[in-house]
Amino acid sequence: MGKIKKSVLTLILFLGVENIYADEVLTDKQAKIILADENQVLPITKQLFSNGIFSKKNFISDAESYRGYYLANKKLNFMNFDVLAYQVIHFEVNVGCCVGSENSLILAPKINANLGGLQEFAKDNKCEIESNSVISDMPDEVSVKLISKAKTSKLFSLSCEVDR
Repeated sequence: MGKIKKSVLTLILFLGVENIYADEVLTDKQAKIILADENQVLPITKQLFSNGIFSKKNFISDAESYRGYYLANKKLNFMNFDVLAYQVIHFEVNVGCCVGSENSLILAPKINANLGGLQEFAKDNKCEIESNSVISDMPDEVSVKLISKAKTSKLFSLSCEVDR
């Protein structure tokens, strides 16, 4: 095999391996749109599903709290936090009480997580960050999967009101 052909194949293999491990990055603007998207119909939100980051097949409903969880299938990074799940308003039957008005991203901090940036994002966009009861507010099926994936129980929830 010629040197050029071998070099090209090596480069293709290297680039392919590099993409397998690269996180997709969520920008501030994209995060705000996704968090405000009540029915997951906006193009940026749909892109997360078409790219395979979230899947409608892996949706976990929590009928008791009118919430549902899309667990991340691929790596997604927001301010150097791993996005583990997209928590959405979900109900099949509204009994007239307690339907929330917020979507959330469930986040696990990486080594250089930008907590200050996350707090600034929350303040600028009228969102809330929760870290104390994130796990206890989830169904066991969800919390076990997220803790296992993140290898920590120190998770954050970034919640913003949806556009209605």
